Amino acid sequence: MTQFIDKTKDFKGFLSARVLEKLNNEYDSELVNAEKLAIGMVRDACTAKYDISLELSKTGDSRNATLIRWLAILATYFMYNDIADDDIPERVIKNYNDVVSQLSRINSGKESVEFARLTDSEGSTTTKFAWGSETRRTHNLY
Repeated sequence: MTQFIDKTKDFKGFLSARVLEKLNNEYDSELVNAEKLAIGMVRDACTAKYDISLELSKTGDSRNATLIRWLAILATYFMYNDIADDDIPERVIKNYNDVVSQLSRINSGKESVEFARLTDSEGSTTTKFAWGSETRRTHNLY
């Protein structure tokens, strides 16, 4: 059983039910493992700024659509792990690269997402973001 992804709904538009069935197995272990890897990537990128455990504990319609999309795209890519590289659809690779790029921007504070932000013991938000349009100054003379 998956933790967050609903295999009957969340893959629509990313992976057909027929292909999901081929990539997965009768015990759903391929999907469960792919979801664990996807959650790990999102946790690594977002835990410093967002309460990811809270987001992952949500169910049904209260789940964040962006998080569903990320996990479905990442899990799709990871389920193709046992397939020859030439047989992985280009769309799957592009979607994966787009999500990884977005997670990188979120991790660096250059982009934000509508997740619950981290708070201190007094309830004040502790999440910081890099704002501004000026290019960062460099002290490199060359």
